[in-house]
Amino acid sequence: MFSSEMILILIVALVLIGPSKLPEIMKMAAKGLSEIRRLSLEVKSTLQQEVEKIDAAKRIEEAKKEYFGDIENVVNDVSAQVEKTQAELEQAQAPQEQPEVPQETAASEPVQGEQAAASEPAPEDKTPLAEAPKADEAQSQTEAPKAAVAEAQAESKESKEKSHA
Repeated sequence: MFSSEMILILIVALVLIGPSKLPEIMKMAAKGLSEIRRLSLEVKSTLQQEVEKIDAAKRIEEAKKEYFGDIENVVNDVSAQVEKTQAELEQAQAPQEQPEVPQETAASEPVQGEQAAASEPAPEDKTPLAEAPKADEAQSQTEAPKAAVAEAQAESKESKEKSHA
């Protein structure tokens, strides 16, 4: 158990210190060594906790990037769909150019034809009525993506607030 070096150190300590003070010095050395061990364990556990905190922060950042990246993709897709639908709606609501009837043809029609035309709406007049339901459908289609965008933005705001808290 004891090596020759340890025996040599004990003999030198016995000669230099003396047999009366050797037990007190050994107790102080043992207390010092136990204090060093305790401090080293404390430093080791503190370092381990800090490493775990850093790892957790990295995982949180990666999760945020993944989550917010997905949300941004959804928001971009919904925004593109809203823009497309709005363009279609504007195109559907734009006044369509009506072909002009040459005046020669209008003047040559008999009076009875004019009376019949006055009592019935012209075919051009029926076109906006036929398109009216399409405009309502387009408007309802734009409202749904707008609601989805608003919902996604609200979720994004909530998650940002949670991450800052």
